[in-house]
Amino acid sequence: MNKKVNCTDLIRQLTAKGIPNDKILEQVQKYSPKPKNWRITIIEYIQGKMKKEYASNCIKKKTNKRKIKNCQYPGCGKEYIGHPITKFCDYHQNVKNRKSEKKIVIAEEENRIINHKFKDIFVKTYKCSLCKEKYEINLIPKQYIYPRFCPSHRNKFKRELFLTKKDLK
Repeated sequence: MNKKVNCTDLIRQLTAKGIPNDKILEQVQKYSPKPKNWRITIIEYIQGKMKKEYASNCIKKKTNKRKIKNCQYPGCGKEYIGHPITKFCDYHQNVKNRKSEKKIVIAEEENRIINHKFKDIFVKTYKCSLCKEKYEINLIPKQYIYPRFCPSHRNKFKRELFLTKKDLK
C-alpha cells in the first residue's frame, strides 16, 4: 500500500477520528513518502505550530523545465530539447567537438627566430629593435623563438608608448 498521499489530509483525517499522535506517525510513515524532516514537520502540525507553507503539502513536485532550444555553436543552429541553462546540442556539449578559436600570432613580428645547435645554455647579446640598447639572451637547447625587444619594451603597450613619446620629441 505505498500510495502517495497528501500528508496534511491524512493527518487531518486521523486527528478528526481521535487517534493518538504515535499512531498518526505510523500511518503517515506507511502512506506518504519521507521528506527530509518528516517527523519534525508532522509533530509540529499535530501540535498546531506548523506554518501554512508546510501544511499545504509534504510532497514537493518536480516540474519538467525542458524547452526546445537552438544550439548556440556558430554554424550549427540545430533544435534540441534541453534545460534552460544549456547552450549546445548533444553533439556540441562534448568539448572535443567544439573548436576553440585561437589567436594566430606570427612569431616573426614580436619575436626573433634563432636557429642554433647548442647543447648547453649559451648567453648572447642582441640589440633591441626599437631603442638599439644591448640586452642578453640565454640560448636554450631545442628552443628557437626568443624576444626581439629589450626587457623595457617586451609588452605591446610599452612599445606603443615608446613610439608615441619618440614621435612627440
